[in-house]
Amino acid sequence: MILTNTDLVTTVSAAFERSMDLDPIDKVDALDKWVMNFPDGEMPIATRMEGDSYRLARRAKLQLTTRLGMPERVLDRLSPGLRFATVNHLIQQYEQGSMMTFRTVDKGEDKRVVRALVTERYTPLEDIDVIPLVADVLADTDAEVVRAQFDDDFTHIRVVFPRTNLEVRKGDVIRTGISISNSEVGVRSLMFDPFSQRLVCLNGMTSTESHGRTSLRHVGNAARLKDSVWRAVEDAKVGAVRMQEQFRKALDHAVADPIKAINDHGTSLLTQDQLKAVLAAYTVEPDPTLFGVINAFTRGAQTMGDMETQYEVERVGARLLAAA
Repeated sequence: MILTNTDLVTTVSAAFERSMDLDPIDKVDALDKWVMNFPDGEMPIATRMEGDSYRLARRAKLQLTTRLGMPERVLDRLSPGLRFATVNHLIQQYEQGSMMTFRTVDKGEDKRVVRALVTERYTPLEDIDVIPLVADVLADTDAEVVRAQFDDDFTHIRVVFPRTNLEVRKGDVIRTGISISNSEVGVRSLMFDPFSQRLVCLNGMTSTESHGRTSLRHVGNAARLKDSVWRAVEDAKVGAVRMQEQFRKALDHAVADPIKAINDHGTSLLTQDQLKAVLAAYTVEPDPTLFGVINAFTRGAQTMGDMETQYEVERVGARLLAAA
């Protein structure tokens, strides 16, 4: 689900609708009470010894094979019978009686799915708990949601504040915002990052600096969430203002060979396709300054198909911003 140019109330509603569609239920159980089957061309099947069966989503499969020390690529090369024998042998050899949280969803008859397999210490920080709190904190502001994406593994929400517009050079305006990212399946913590948006091309950048960034792990007491969200939002807003000033300084930072600078910085941090996209983006608006180099990363990120990849490419570029 993707939302663009909307408000926080609509985003809250979208999160609730998604949760109702998924109908999530957590089951804490011993891993060795389950049998796993890996037929060719189908989703794996997890069956409790008492009889309940679920399909294993890709993320849950990866979490299981990682926990058992069996790389997915190795497992997939085995025959179905050997996969069955190997995985279930490893499950029985795993810490006997070890309790796991099976994050399940019920998508209708015969469509029950384990979407994640995490430790029993995992404390869900669900979108339907987090997003309404963000909306409450920002209720009296001019906050606008420029983009929100909910998928199987990640949630990304970009909020901006139009009244914070700053003209860093004639005709080039940057506004502050907050990037909120979450994973209900244990891939990452709940993150609040300073965010800036350049209006001339709608490029966005998420900060990599610890200043203004908050990470809330999915462990511990969920009751702390309200105060934590309030502090995280306020810290991110302050950090975003700092980013605006860094962008202004980057305009005065000349770069002798921008293409080389992009290659030197991006080669070890991006895939080849991502690096090509950033280099192509620089040719759209060549500018031999640090600002121009950074803008190539943010413009290149816009061509990425999903917000998780966009988020990661932006953060590679943001490492350069810290030098401004």
